[in-house]
This record gives sequence, C-alpha cells and structure tokens, in this order.
Amino acid sequence: MAFVERLHYYGPFTAEDIAVDPFNTDIVAVSLKVDRFSPRHRGVAIFDKGIQREETTADHTGSNRIEYSTSSQRLYGYNNETTEYGLRELIVDPMGVNEVSVWKQYISGFGVDIHIHGNVIYSTTGVAIDMNGSSPTTLGRYPISGTASELLIDDFEHLAYFLVGNKIELFDLDTYVSRGSIPLPTVSSDKTDDLVIYQHKKFALRVANGNQIMFIDAVPGDQDGDGIEDYMDNCPETANPDQLDTDQDSLGDICDVYPNDADNYAACLVETQVQHEIIDNLNAANHQLQSDLDSCQGQTQNLNATISQLHSANTQLLSENHQLEEALTALKNSIDSDADGVPDYLDLCPNSRKNKPVDANGC
Repeated sequence: MAFVERLHYYGPFTAEDIAVDPFNTDIVAVSLKVDRFSPRHRGVAIFDKGIQREETTADHTGSNRIEYSTSSQRLYGYNNETTEYGLRELIVDPMGVNEVSVWKQYISGFGVDIHIHGNVIYSTTGVAIDMNGSSPTTLGRYPISGTASELLIDDFEHLAYFLVGNKIELFDLDTYVSRGSIPLPTVSSDKTDDLVIYQHKKFALRVANGNQIMFIDAVPGDQDGDGIEDYMDNCPETANPDQLDTDQDSLGDICDVYPNDADNYAACLVETQVQHEIIDNLNAANHQLQSDLDSCQGQTQNLNATISQLHSANTQLLSENHQLEEALTALKNSIDSDADGVPDYLDLCPNSRKNKPVDANGC
C-alpha cells in the first residue's frame, strides 16, 4: 500500500483500520495513524489499486474505526481516541473522501469498535444504531457484561455475538435478550480479538499477544434436556421438544401463563370485568341500604349514626369506583399491540413491524 511510504516526523503512517469497498475489492478505505504520537489519527484515505486518491479527511480528531455502508459512496467512522467520541459520516467520490456529518451522543468509550450490518451500526459497547434516516436512531442496547473486544452478527442463527473477556456472549438480534454464553479456554494472552465464524457454531479468534489462532467448537447448553439448545429454546427451563407457541409471543405454551394471549390483554380485561362486577354488587347493596334507611326515619340516634356511617361508606365506594374507572381507562389507553411506543387509541398503524422506527402516529 502506498500509505506506508508517507512519513511523519515520528515515523511512517500505518493503518489503524481498513474497510473494503463492498462492490469493488480494488478500492479500500484506510484509517491512517502514526505510532508514538498523540493523537495518533492522521485522517482517512481512499486507495484505488494501491494508489491514494487526493482528498483525505482531517487528522488529529476523526475516524479511527471505519466501516463501509451498503453503498460504495458512504463510510461510517468512530473516534475512539479522544473524549469527543464522534460517530461520523464520510462521503467517497473519485477525488477521495470527505467528512460530512458528526454525531456525538450515540457511542462513547476509548478503544470501542463499530461494525455495520445492513444499515445498522453495532458497537462493542452493545449499542445498535439505525442509520436509515437523516440522523441516527438508537434501536437498543445488548446487555453485555463489559465492553467487547469484537462482535459478530449471525443472520443464520439470528444472533449477535460479543467477545467479552474469556467468553462469547450471545443475544437475540432483534429482542436484545441474552441467549447464554460460550466460555473460552484460559490463555496466557490478556487480549483476544478478530472473532470469526468459519462453520456453523465453530469460531476462530486471534490471541493477540501470542500470534496464535484459537478454534472454538461451540455447543450451547440444553438445561431442560429437550434437545433444543437454550439460546433457541422458548422454554429453556421446561422440556418442550415441540416448541409449541400458540400465541406466537416467543414463550412456549408449557411455560406461558396465558398461552392463547400474546399480550395478556384479554386476561387483564377478565380481571377488570370481575372488579366491575364487585363494584356493581357493592353499589346495589349500598342502594338497598339507603332505601332501607329512608323507610326508617323514626329510628333512634343509634340508627342515625348507622345511616351516617353508611353514607360515609357509600362516598368511599363511589370514590373507589371512580378510581377503578380511571385505572381501567388508563389501562385501555396504554395498550400498544405492536409495541412501537404509540398506544393503540392513537396508533394509525396498529400492526407495525416489531422494532421498526415509527412516527408520532405509529406509522
């Protein structure tokens, strides 16, 4: 590569990160650095068959880590060297590359890396960021146990893998739910990285300080012994080899309290109906008591005291009835069938795809 010939007074430029054009392997983007100097970043350059294009991004603060988007004309970068922690958009053209946008509130941390899958950026801090719109949108965060040194996205298993210390942590790609972890053998090196899947459930990673490659044959656990691995089992603690899920809520019928009700709304309505029946019965009883009291106006002072108590009880019941009515209204207004953050009574698109970003109208 031509960039190794470029010199700085502290030494030659080297590559901190390299990204290959997804449609032309003759073109690569290189995040340049110079060792023994701070900040080390020397800009991003585009090389076409080893020849550097003229325009580069600025040095000092920029994209230490880079990834091509789904387009040859767009790169994303992240500054993991200074506390500016900027997520960047770079545009590639025949003259080179230019930085056009910087966003500072999405990722933070020294040494953090990014990977892109489709139009989603995944960081080794566990954050997933949608880059489809005019500005980034945070989709969620995988609850990893620490900052990962590497991550992988597996479409076949629909999993995200994070290399954290001496284990690989697994998460459902869309729900961010943990699917267990794979322990790694103890190694003398204090750093492992460059995680790859080379066959189904077979991993390889580099032991950085020892210049060694570690191969892992991963066989996830099956604690209920039903033949379904825990990370894929919809009832990992209760055997259900048929994986029956009538309401399709990702929880198997055998461990689902409401197996025919995905959001448990109907069950909630039944409980609310019972409460209403109790209130109606109490109101009817109170009405009868009031009638009886009206027909006994000649009773003693003790009876008048009883009437006063019953009036008080009636007021309390009416207050509780009002509170229950308000609670029922709030419950109905909180229903969000498609879990897009917009309640059904305001949602113009009540069946939006799960985790799809929506506007204020739910569309």
